[in-house]
Amino acid sequence: SQHPRSGEKEAAAHIAAHYHAVLLGVFQQYPAARYAVLVEEDLIFAPDFLEFFAHYAPAMDLDPSLYCVTAYNDNGFEQLASDEGAVYRTEWFAGLGWLASRRLFETEWSPKWPQTHWDHWLRAPEQRGARECLYPEVPRDLHIGEHGANMDPVHFNRYNRHVRLASGALLALPPPPSLLSAHYEADLHRLFEKARVVQSLDELEVRGYDASCMDPWVIYYAPGLSSLEANVEGRIDAASPWKPISNYFGLWHEPVRGTHRGLHRVHFQGRCVLLVDGASPYAAAHMPPSFRPFGGQRFGAALWKRLRSDPASAPWLAQ
Repeated sequence: SQHPRSGEKEAAAHIAAHYHAVLLGVFQQYPAARYAVLVEEDLIFAPDFLEFFAHYAPAMDLDPSLYCVTAYNDNGFEQLASDEGAVYRTEWFAGLGWLASRRLFETEWSPKWPQTHWDHWLRAPEQRGARECLYPEVPRDLHIGEHGANMDPVHFNRYNRHVRLASGALLALPPPPSLLSAHYEADLHRLFEKARVVQSLDELEVRGYDASCMDPWVIYYAPGLSSLEANVEGRIDAASPWKPISNYFGLWHEPVRGTHRGLHRVHFQGRCVLLVDGASPYAAAHMPPSFRPFGGQRFGAALWKRLRSDPASAPWLAQ
């Protein structure tokens, strides 16, 4: 649907007003609807896109610590996302194809909807609180627009071009109760208890195969390297301690994307990897007392060693 523009607003203000008008219109036109799926015109979808939302909408009914379900994974890159049946929790709101709750929209969001940058606003602590989103390891949609208010060819080629789209094969997705906070945390702690602690990054250079995460590997890195404050609000620059980690794995340069209490979950070199900030509660609970977590320099040195051996081994850096 469309709504009239009032004057010459910046693009972000137009987008914010449009999102509010669409949500308002949908929930007014369909009074029985408790949820709405929001998409953009430059997305393409996996065959099970709608089934994914239908499957996980009940989780939002059951768990007040959830405030969205998204079909997208900012770190759903070809080298990091392989398990189409995996679904995780994150503090990050992705916003590219997502499930909006009527209750949250009408009682919390609509009365104070922002004039601009609606997605940044939804991520702010005042709106998010301590709530999280559910997202798939392998995305159920793909952003194909190279030009837009928040997109340009440089960022598209660096990130979006390498995102994987789910095949749509009929999979047994995790049941919604398993993603509820208490159950999810219990499962995570069991995963950490059986995980192999990586002692040298050279171990990651040998490919394995653990699609279902039966034999997880955990990598602890120096405390605080994933904090936004330590990373100049997520921007890449020479002083960013997250940069060598993101370059090594091909993760987003903003560490907050996809994080859950200082944890990123990926598949890398065929291994199920738990990448953990040393300041995370998971490190406090499970990191061996004598273990010295990896500093950013060790990731940089390991990447340089890999590139000397195989210059094509990190194609995400070629953009």
